[in-house]
Amino acid sequence: MAFLGVFISTCVFSQSGYLDRDSVQGACDPSKIYRLEVNSSKYKRAECLVGDSEILARINSTKELRAQTSLKAKFEILIIISCQGVILETEILKSTKDPEIDQSIRAVFHKHNKWSPGEAEGNKVDSFVVKKIRIKKGIAAWI
Repeated sequence: MAFLGVFISTCVFSQSGYLDRDSVQGACDPSKIYRLEVNSSKYKRAECLVGDSEILARINSTKELRAQTSLKAKFEILIIISCQGVILETEILKSTKDPEIDQSIRAVFHKHNKWSPGEAEGNKVDSFVVKKIRIKKGIAAWI
């Protein structure tokens, strides 16, 4: 999968809890990309197979972030995962204001492209997650 350049925009969520997009290449059902916030008996969020702690460790090990020991910022990324557990798209919702750092964080997510797909009522579905990171003194942590 080719790495796409960084872009920033505002995401729109529909009233039904689906992502409001015209189309998503590779989605099993582009009209229903679920917003699965909480795991329950009916719904299961998509999760990266390497785990959040490993992703965070890899973000903190990027040379771009290690070079910014005075950086204080917040970063948010939307990740669309197919019903087969593959990242289809990412979108930066909140930038660190440093394009190199934004790009390096985004690259970490693209590198870890194996996810357990989201589930709705026992069926694997296309879904999205929003990951939020706080950076203080050049160290990233989940919000």
